[in-house]
Amino acid sequence: MSNGSNTEAAGLANLASAGMSEGERLDHERKLKDIARTMADVVATRVSNVHATGSSVLPGRWSRPDQERGTGWQPERPLDRPPGIDLIDAMCIADDKRQREKETK
Repeated sequence: MSNGSNTEAAGLANLASAGMSEGERLDHERKLKDIARTMADVVATRVSNVHATGSSVLPGRWSRPDQERGTGWQPERPLDRPPGIDLIDAMCIADDKRQREKETK
């Protein structure tokens, strides 16, 4: 981890630690440093994978040479009313009727 990351983590810890007890503040700082260390490890691993494989995608995960590429085409589905819309329509009609009866009284 670079010195800049330590400074940033300390700055974030100071901003967020207002009103915390000493133990809470130390725990908060430890968590921020763990997060910064984890993120640095993720970036370093990602960069090393790009340099090792020449690609940012891990080999074999997304493409398989033994499989034919698809076209992305899917069979069409007919347009239809969403399920449950009949129930909602009936509820709205009943409520409209109820409100009109209430207004006439």
